[in-house]
Amino acid sequence: MSDTPIVIAREQLAEDTAQWRLRVPSDCKFFNGHFDGNPILPGVTQVHWAVAFASELQVGEFTGLPQVKFMQPILPEAEISLRIKHLGKKLQFEYFDDANTYSAGTVTVC
Repeated sequence: MSDTPIVIAREQLAEDTAQWRLRVPSDCKFFNGHFDGNPILPGVTQVHWAVAFASELQVGEFTGLPQVKFMQPILPEAEISLRIKHLGKKLQFEYFDDANTYSAGTVTVC
């Protein structure tokens, strides 16, 4: 049972911006119980993964989540992109594909 997405590709878009192409495996442990028969990736997992991937940008430690919006559910086996932009003491993240934005938010770091 996995607890991380599968990285298909990574691209450095700018010095402060990176993007990952991800596949969310159906055996991801975070689908368990969320929700039985109709699994979706929990929002807290999306934020956790964004913070974990942001560590590659040498951004500091997570201190808060002042803004987040979940717009579409992320389902098992979804192939999505995660874009993270480092803006001083903030990170902007967005999960998206060609058709949808799934979630977006701002994380504060120190």
